[in-house]
Parts: sequence; C-alpha cells; structure tokens
Amino acid sequence: LRPKIKHHIYAIGSEEAIRPIAQSLFNQSKIDFEAKLIEILGPNYEPVQSHTLQATHLIVFAYKPLIPIISQIKSDAVKTGIGDVIGNKGGVGISFNLGKTSFLFMNCHLTAGQKKVKRRIADYHRIERELEIPKKEDNSPQIASERADVVFYSGDVNSRTNANLQMVKHLFSENKYEVLLMNDQLNQSKGEVFVGFQEPPIEFAPTYKLVPGKNKYNVKKVYKVPSYTDRILCKTKHKDSIENLSYDSNNIINFSDHRPVFAQYLCKIKIP
Repeated sequence: LRPKIKHHIYAIGSEEAIRPIAQSLFNQSKIDFEAKLIEILGPNYEPVQSHTLQATHLIVFAYKPLIPIISQIKSDAVKTGIGDVIGNKGGVGISFNLGKTSFLFMNCHLTAGQKKVKRRIADYHRIERELEIPKKEDNSPQIASERADVVFYSGDVNSRTNANLQMVKHLFSENKYEVLLMNDQLNQSKGEVFVGFQEPPIEFAPTYKLVPGKNKYNVKKVYKVPSYTDRILCKTKHKDSIENLSYDSNNIINFSDHRPVFAQYLCKIKIP
C-alpha cells in the first residue's frame, strides 16, 4: 500500500489562500483551489473531506487504496471573529477513522495583534469546546482534541515575538533563532493552551511578516516584529504511535507576507 510519494495522507490547511478575509465574507468558495490541489496530487489520491470557514480552509486527501478503510468522516467549524458570530477568525476540523484509529485535523486562524495574547487563548479554547467532531458521546471528553487518537493542529495561530525590533535585527544577523523562540508568545503560554500537544523543534526563520515576492522582512513598523505565526502541533493518546520526520518552512513560495510551514509524520494505526 505504500505510494511512490511517501505519504498516505495529506492535510492542507490555508488562510486567505484565494481571496482576503473581507472578500471571503461574500464568496468563500474554494472550488478552484481544491481543483488545483487535486491536479497536483494526481490520480493516486482522493479527497476525503474539505471544510471552509470564510477564508480559512482545510482539505484532507488519502491514497486511494486506503479509502475502503476510512469511515466516520465528519467536519465542522467554529467562529471566533467579530462577536463570535463572524468567521473572519476561527477554526475548522475534519475527523475520520483510518482502520480502528481515529484522526482529527484542525486548522485555525486566531486573532491578530501583538497584544492580543489573551484573546488568542480564548479563541483556542472556544474552538476546542465547540467543535462537534469527533462526535460527542454522553461520557466523552468535552474538548475536541481529547476525543481522537491522533490530532494535528495547524494554522496561523498569530503568535508574536515579545522583543523590540533592534534586538530582533541583531539576533537575525547572528542566526540566533532560539532566542526568538524563547520570547515567542505561544511558547510562553504553555500550560494555558495546547496542553498535551507536541511541536517539533523549530529550526527555521520566522514566517511573518515578509515582503511579498521577496525573502526579506517588512519591519517598517515596530509592531511587525518577525514572528512564528504559522505552526503545526500534534497530540496522540499513545506516545509511541507517532514520529515526526520533518518540520520546516518554504521560502520558495513567497507571494504572501507569510511563509508556509509543513511537517511530515509517521503514524502507527490499528487495522481491522
């Protein structure tokens, strides 16, 4: 069952991939985007499910021979934008069983702003509480990520670097990214968010805010300190069932002010 390409499952999350948030309020269709992904992956892969929340999108593909053992496919979204009723911010999720192993993929776009840490924490917990997948049973956990065997959480978590611009420029000149990560808001909020999740070591440069089309940071404004806004984390009920193979960003895709990140994992599953 091993495909020529290494992966049996692809989960692709995006924010504002086709059109910006304001335009997506009136037209959130990602049909053209999904068609392009289908074309790129080729005939050996089939979409399992996709879900869109305004400008936030998630789609999961599977290697075709696995389709017969995929079941219980569901998707949902939670709005955390204006008044918690607008989808300019929020999260989407797709869940399914692969054999006897349950998976949950989540993609989010949390509140922006250097000083909006508490709001982002609230966004995260609202998504966890209100996402209706995997299906809630009478005695099941109320937190979505506790109801699946394996969980992947990706997206623009909008975590910022707590440092002044001059300090960051100096750290960049010496490639001391580890100091930036010590001052990363998400890392400093551990214990309040992503409890039980693991993030692979970050060995790449901050993914925001860059000048579109160029590999340089837009630092004209002090509050746009280069930051690790784009992240991938995982959570599993059985720690020996998953192994991270890589975690990196892509500097070739540079038409946005963000740089995309990707991760590869090897998962053990239970076959019927």
